[in-house]
Amino acid sequence: MRLRLALALAATALASAARAQVELNVVSAVEVRDEGAEVVVSIRGTKPPNFTTFSMADPPRFVIDLSESRFQGVPDDLAPRGGLIEVVKNLSYGSDATSIARVMIAFTVEVDPPDVQTVGETLLVKIAKPAGMAVAAAAPAPDAGRARADEEARKQAEIAALQAEAERKSREDAEMRAQQEARAATAREAAAVAAAGREEQEKRARAEEEARRQAEAEATARAEVAGQGKADEKARREAEEQAKELAKAEEKARREAEKQAKELAKAEEKARREAEKQAKELAKAEEKARREAEEQAKE
Repeated sequence: MRLRLALALAATALASAARAQVELNVVSAVEVRDEGAEVVVSIRGTKPPNFTTFSMADPPRFVIDLSESRFQGVPDDLAPRGGLIEVVKNLSYGSDATSIARVMIAFTVEVDPPDVQTVGETLLVKIAKPAGMAVAAAAPAPDAGRARADEEARKQAEIAALQAEAERKSREDAEMRAQQEARAATAREAAAVAAAGREEQEKRARAEEEARRQAEAEATARAEVAGQGKADEKARREAEEQAKELAKAEEKARREAEKQAKELAKAEEKARREAEKQAKELAKAEEKARREAEEQAKE
């Protein structure tokens, strides 16, 4: 029963260490299509997306955060033609269970809140074109080129800041994961030591039992051969003496077994607490990542 408990604790430690290994949604395509009255941004992944959205101003932007997702073969920047969308930025931050794939759409003009729809594994972001947009684009102001260059520089600085923050979070997540793996390894070692001690105790108990049986067999043989009288008495006394010694040995073995059982219980309790501590730390890390994402959204 203790063996099963030790194995269960070791399995719990391994599960805690592997909890971060989540099957991610792999985003393999981000495309922009002009469909006349509206522009559609399609985000195609490998599973139905779990996402949040928020809008930003100055310049007008719309952000989609896909949780437990990562990009694969998707360019960092998309600069479609048509005038409504200036650039689409594809950014990644976090890792494993906290990995987030962010699609940030920067507009050239103010637009109505986009219509976001999920179709299977694809996320469709539909942006209606403002009325009179083509007329406004046909007659730009004399300083429009300079203003656009300044705005692009400001956007690039903001994107660089977001990327730096994402890299910092990724490093923190990697350090936390390394600590969790080290603690899981310590828990596995403790479980292995406890199992080895239990196996040694069982071997010792079997050896003592075999010695006791041999002593009993020898005493019986001596009693049968010795005959009557003094020989019988002597054999009886020897048998009693051996029985006393055997009782002492059994008592000693029992105490040793109880001591080892207590040490094993302590090791198992320590492993359980360590597993619970790891689970709490992982929960805190996930909560921290979620709050930071919400804080960025508010900003």
